[in-house]
Amino acid sequence: MIRIKDLNISFDSQKVFDQSEITIRQNEVTVIYGESGSGKSTLLNVISLEMQSDAKFNFNGIDIQSLSNEEKKQLKKDHIVYIHQDDTFIRKYSLKENAILMLESKGQEFDEDQFTVLLEKVGIPKKKINKPLKNLSNGERQRFAIVCSMMIDAWLYIYDEPTSSLNQEYARKVIDLIQTQAKNNKMVLVSLHDRSLIKEAHIYELKNHKINELQETQDHSDQEYSLTPKTMKSKLIFKEGMRHLGSHPWMNTLSILVLSIVLTLSCLLGGYGSQLVEAQEDTLENIYDSELFVINGNSSFNDEAFLKIEETDVEVIKNLEHVKNVYPHLYLRQNNFYYGNNMDDFVMMSEDKGSFDLVKDGSVAQTVVASDLYMQYVQIDPVYPHQKFQERCEVYDESIEKGFYISSDLAQTLGLKELNGEALNIKMTVPIASQPMVRYDTDNTETFQRGMVCGYKEIELPIKGILKKTTVNQYTLNVPKIFLDYNVIQEIMDEVHQEKLDLIEDGKVLEISSPEIAKYWSYSILDDPWESSAYIVEVDSIENVEQVLSEIQAINPSFTVRGMQVNGQMTNDVIGRQKTIVYAIEAALVIVLIVLSLIIKKFKNKRNHEYYQYLSRLGFKTKSINQIIRIETIGCLIIVSIFVIMLLLIVYPFMQQIIPINMVVFGVFIAEIIGVYLLSHPKYQE
Repeated sequence: MIRIKDLNISFDSQKVFDQSEITIRQNEVTVIYGESGSGKSTLLNVISLEMQSDAKFNFNGIDIQSLSNEEKKQLKKDHIVYIHQDDTFIRKYSLKENAILMLESKGQEFDEDQFTVLLEKVGIPKKKINKPLKNLSNGERQRFAIVCSMMIDAWLYIYDEPTSSLNQEYARKVIDLIQTQAKNNKMVLVSLHDRSLIKEAHIYELKNHKINELQETQDHSDQEYSLTPKTMKSKLIFKEGMRHLGSHPWMNTLSILVLSIVLTLSCLLGGYGSQLVEAQEDTLENIYDSELFVINGNSSFNDEAFLKIEETDVEVIKNLEHVKNVYPHLYLRQNNFYYGNNMDDFVMMSEDKGSFDLVKDGSVAQTVVASDLYMQYVQIDPVYPHQKFQERCEVYDESIEKGFYISSDLAQTLGLKELNGEALNIKMTVPIASQPMVRYDTDNTETFQRGMVCGYKEIELPIKGILKKTTVNQYTLNVPKIFLDYNVIQEIMDEVHQEKLDLIEDGKVLEISSPEIAKYWSYSILDDPWESSAYIVEVDSIENVEQVLSEIQAINPSFTVRGMQVNGQMTNDVIGRQKTIVYAIEAALVIVLIVLSLIIKKFKNKRNHEYYQYLSRLGFKTKSINQIIRIETIGCLIIVSIFVIMLLLIVYPFMQQIIPINMVVFGVFIAEIIGVYLLSHPKYQE
């Protein structure tokens, strides 16, 4: 039994109740009538513990005023069912999902058979059980609310105008159910406007700030209950979080897609930025900044086309102050043709040009065609001692004295991650003429230029190292490239020169007879074996580069000297600009993520406000509601993470040349996911 005495309530000096009292007994329906504004809703809120009052309030032997706020909330959650006139439940959930949520929030199991029977009693067909609640009419929703309340085991049931949207037939059915419920030793309180619906009841009328008893109660033996808390199962919180995640598919899908795209771009830029950082660190090792490139000519830096630099001049350069070393610029390239045993034995490289073999255990394991790797021809570039190639290798076999270094991209093409005795077999042309050919320009003017009279050499050497992936300069660019120590290239050239001495002796001045060559060259002067027409000069420090450059140019007016900082400091500047752009875009994406997260948070707060309040009315504690929000947010971000990983896997094969998938990418991803979580995660407060 519930008994309230000395009920005094006023709002803004406007009295609602003055020294009023009411009694609600078990096994009967208590009805409240009253005009609009008479205080019906206020009284129901007091009795349901949704509103505090100073009245003497005995609830089944429990003094309400002696309870703490937490105990009142627990009593309300476990033992009071309050069906509001405007109770909307969760419109996107199905009837069954709403009923399950209401029952499980009270620590009870859902009985689908009972649910179906009750629905049919109030005229809601079974086929609607799995349909969204929003598909029901106002009257059907009101009847559905009554059905849900009938399934809950509680002490007190409160119905605020349960027939307001119903016609006479369904109003009668609902009242019959309510009266049946009261016979099960329950307390039932109903506010009505139609006095004809219930005649046998304990009836009160609200009038003149009083609660007037119109029809007395019968004698009943009331049973007192102890305040036994009902425990909500923890799995309900997880289930509700995941269910609510799927209740807004379009909005959540849009949020997930946008967040995934922005996060993927941000991760890729983070990876590219880290690559630029590594590249910039590489350039700051003073490896290329202190190099000078010297040629005997002044129109371009294609050293194949320029005259020999005399040995006497080379010695002068070596003896300059601040010059540490002078190296010939040597490389090997597959050219179009070479000469056999004599100058008439002209061989085109059409069959072998642009290919090489990977050799393993003495046999060809793979043939690589240069055009498949976007290479015009195969070239072996030089490596000089000061360039620290061993330090630049991801994999290095120090037991190999003479061997190739290959770029990371070529290693990937060859399927090499480790070195187990693999070798490369490359068919190369080797230049054997060092003096100029005479070339006729379009106006028939004779011009001396370097000729490319070449011999043939098949080179097979083991792979000594695989370079790290970096985009710093021509020595370590992420394209298929092959490198060899400059002194090994010199040995190969010397060997071919020795083999072709007779050919050189036979052709002091050679008239070109081959029609393929004659259209470019008239005749060639062959005097000495091929020697480099360009040199790499290593200066002892960057500060002295300009001084040495000026001194070299003063040795011979025809010398052109270029600072190798085109691969060093200038590259550093370019990388610096790229870093600035990349990080600016990265910062813009971070701002976009922040704005998106805050928009999502605001939208969630607005969209879910009624949902959170409804959960609170069902008895979910603030902590539990925030756990549901957390689970929904984490679930959303897990889906975002899966999308990001999928997008990275799709994009990576096309961008692996310039963007590594490394720890920086994952670091950026994890940091931004955490940031999105913290910024987009709403917090519910009562």
